[in-house]
Amino acid sequence: MAHRLSPADAPEFMRDGIVARQSGNRLAAVRYFKAAVAADPKGRQARIELAQELAALGHHDAGEAVLRRVLGRRATRKRNGSGSGSDVDGGAQRLAAA
Repeated sequence: MAHRLSPADAPEFMRDGIVARQSGNRLAAVRYFKAAVAADPKGRQARIELAQELAALGHHDAGEAVLRRVLGRRATRKRNGSGSGSDVDGGAQRLAAA
């Protein structure tokens, strides 16, 4: 029988994700951070780390969607002051790009 994930498993996945990031293996980091989210769906830090990795890999929309879940509400797009793009509630898009 396979081991069921629990919130107690999340810290180990987080550590593995950070090690993978530090070694330059962003795809592995994404897998570990996704596993941390699956283990502890209420955990915010794993989602933030996942969003950062997704953005670093060029998956900005996916990273933004993850951050919206962290914010706990749907971010709404609006034109920014320059009319040359969009802004997302509280700068979530800027966070995803970081």
